[in-house]
Amino acid sequence: MTHRVPHGVKMIPTILGICAILLLLTYFVAKGQEVTKQIIPGPPSVSTETLQATVETVEGNDLVVRTRDGKIREFRVPESRSASSINRRKRYTI
Repeated sequence: MTHRVPHGVKMIPTILGICAILLLLTYFVAKGQEVTKQIIPGPPSVSTETLQATVETVEGNDLVVRTRDGKIREFRVPESRSASSINRRKRYTI
């Protein structure tokens, strides 16, 4: 008389293998989403530039000006910035 191994017992290695693969996948997905925080010492810095120029065109958020030396410069003004008219001149803060 031969002894048969129940079907459920044969499935145990397969189930353990699938669980191991899922565990490894979960580990690598979580490892790929690590966040690194870096603190840079010293005070924050801001740079500004004052430019005197003639406004050539304004179209939506695009501003084209001609500087005093004749060069054309283009700027994309952020939505959060505004333009105001002062003495028939336009002042743009970018």
